[in-house]
Amino acid sequence: MSHSGFSPQLRVVLGPTNTGKTHLAMERLLAHQSGMIGLPLRLLARETYDRCLRGDFGRVHKADVALMTGEEKILPPKARYFICTTEAMPISREVEFVAIDECQLAGDEERGHIFTDRILHARGTSETILLGAATMAPILRQLLDWVLRGVKRTGDLILATVGGGIITNILAADQFLAITLPGRLFTPAYDDRGLNRLSLSRTLEDSATLTSALIPWNTCGAFMAATLGVATLDYAPYALFNLICPVLAVMFGYLMIAQPRAEAARA
Repeated sequence: MSHSGFSPQLRVVLGPTNTGKTHLAMERLLAHQSGMIGLPLRLLARETYDRCLRGDFGRVHKADVALMTGEEKILPPKARYFICTTEAMPISREVEFVAIDECQLAGDEERGHIFTDRILHARGTSETILLGAATMAPILRQLLDWVLRGVKRTGDLILATVGGGIITNILAADQFLAITLPGRLFTPAYDDRGLNRLSLSRTLEDSATLTSALIPWNTCGAFMAATLGVATLDYAPYALFNLICPVLAVMFGYLMIAQPRAEAARA
């Protein structure tokens, strides 16, 4: 496990309980030569360990799997996969894959410091997945709704859309959320002004899609850095297309360039 530098591949998986996030992480763990997962509860770690030995996530030999919690330790001498409570993760061990479950517990008063430490520093040498509930979505929705209150004209709306895409990219660290959340929230505003929804789609592409590759902790930025072999902040100043398009989108909005009306689109 690496505690410094850039993680070759970092993904954030958000969703409600019982949607298969842990199953996905365990399948990815077994796809590597070594790995560990941090789970929030001792009983959940034990259940996941038992399911792993039953082959629920793929074929694996018992001698390759370890269980580490505050009360129970099963440590085969040549174990390659470690199923742990978050507190018990052997952070000094280097492994290819790391997953941390229920990352929203970083906000917990008692255990939050442990989860925060793992989120910031625990990295697999090949892949890292952070799992959590989509509790960030309501907060982002309130923030974007506040942004919309300042909209007086078309240029303001385009600026709010660009800003909303960038803000969501930064806070949610996921390109998909940066497109869908502002898209759903801003659609009524575009309809009220009689603007073609293609303008909304294009503006989201100019902001949410393009800026996601410029944010190191965003899933897209992490993927680009892993593919290019160059840290995100090193290539970002040269990504002129990604930097210029959001600015042009705002300029076109205020100058009313390429902002077709909905009626014209239907005609």
